[in-house]
Amino acid sequence: MTYWVGLTGGVAAGKSTVSKLFENLGVTVLDADDIAKELCEPGQAGLKALMHLLADQMPFTADQRLDRKALRKKLFEDKAIKAKVETALHPLIHDVIFGRAGEAKSAYVVLSIPLLVEKGWHKEVNRVLVVDVPESVQIERLKSRDGISIDEAEKMLANQASRQERLAAATDVLDNTRSLDTLAAEIKKLHAHFLEMAFNKAV
Repeated sequence: MTYWVGLTGGVAAGKSTVSKLFENLGVTVLDADDIAKELCEPGQAGLKALMHLLADQMPFTADQRLDRKALRKKLFEDKAIKAKVETALHPLIHDVIFGRAGEAKSAYVVLSIPLLVEKGWHKEVNRVLVVDVPESVQIERLKSRDGISIDEAEKMLANQASRQERLAAATDVLDNTRSLDTLAAEIKKLHAHFLEMAFNKAV
C-alpha cells in the first residue's frame, strides 16, 4: 500500500484547484466524483444500481445517458431517495478509489473525496488534508459559480459535514482564501512533507 492522503473540503472550497496543483507535482490524484461518473456510464455497475432503485423515475438525457443534473435535483428534494442512492453507489465508489490507490506507483496518492469525513473513510487514509474556507466564502462562490440564491447555497452546505467536523478530522489544513501563488507554495511544502512521511513509512 502506498501512502494515502485524503483530500476533502466543503462545496466550493477549491478541491479541484488543489488536486490540479498536486497533479502538476507528479502526484497521482484519484477523484471520487470522476469515479462516480465512470460508474454511471452505460453498462456500468453504478448505472445498473440506479436503474434498479429508481426504475421509471430514472432521469435520462435525450441520448439515453444519465441526466446527472436532474438526478442531483431529485436527490436534493427527496432525502429518502438520496439515502437509497448513496447506499447503492458509495460502496462501489469506495472499492474503486481505494483499489486504484493501492495500485498507484507514485510515492503517495491523493484521494479527493467530498464526503471523506461523512462516510468515515478518513479512518482509512494516512493523512486528512482539508481545504478550508469560511462558510460565507463558500456561499459567495456558489452564488457566483452556479447562479443560485443564498438560501439554496445554505441548503447545499447543510447537506455536508460542518466546517468544524471536517477540521476536527484534519491532520493538515489548507487555507484557500489567499492567492493562487500562495496556495501553490503551501502545496509544495505539503508535497515535501508527504514525500518524507511516505518514505519513512516505506523503510
